Amino acid sequence: MLNQRLTWLFNTDPRPLLDGRLLGLEREALRVAPDGCISQVRHP
Repeated sequence: MLNQRLTWLFNTDPRPLLDGRLLGLEREALRVAPDGCISQVRHP
């Protein structure tokens, strides 16, 4: 079942799934520091 879902995911255009939704995509590079600000530490 997982293989079927992954195959569908990789063979499907994601734009219709995201169109019109208020959805945020997280960038790993934008990490949050303990004070709530974006961390200035480089990624390990």
